[in-house]
Amino acid sequence: EFDNYSTLKDLDWINIPGVNFIMKYKFSEEGYSILVTNLKEIFGESINEDQVQQRFSLRTHILVPTLCHALLTYQENIALKKRLSQWESKQNLESVSKSIDILLDYKMNLSAFN
Repeated sequence: EFDNYSTLKDLDWINIPGVNFIMKYKFSEEGYSILVTNLKEIFGESINEDQVQQRFSLRTHILVPTLCHALLTYQENIALKKRLSQWESKQNLESVSKSIDILLDYKMNLSAFN
């Protein structure tokens, strides 16, 4: 039996969007290994090339698109957080600028009365 879980130890866990699971996976010419966990239980599968051939349709039509979608969503989430942070920084700068303008107007009005 193809057992390739040990090669997964150096890989990073990938968040699966929309669910409370993370995963590690590796595809090779000998087969593939995948670990999925919800941090309470761990599920794994490691299969050889013959089994991969039997499951090729599953891999092509379900597993790979799901993994690609998870990776793309993760990357989009990082980009969105970065844009949000930049927008919030810009809003804070505009707010500070408006506060300074209001303070200067107040000081000018106050000095006009003195």
